[in-house]
Amino acid sequence: PDDVAIHRSEIYQQIGNVRPVPPAELVEAWNRDHPAPALIEYRPYRGAEPQRTRTVGRASVSLGGAAVIWIEGQSAPVA
Repeated sequence: PDDVAIHRSEIYQQIGNVRPVPPAELVEAWNRDHPAPALIEYRPYRGAEPQRTRTVGRASVSLGGAAVIWIEGQSAPVA
């Protein structure tokens, strides 16, 4: 591969102008498709082995604006 930087306008021409999904829409879809308690696989950090666990409530939008879920064994929500 070439080590050449590509400008975002070139990327948009190739794949289109992609917009992120608003957190409220992510939460709505998650809650619809995964009613609590839902069995999930969770990786505490990138590259970690997945851990099987379950959600302990519905997904929500955090005060910081991120879509989050609460899972067993974690003292803070997971984004």
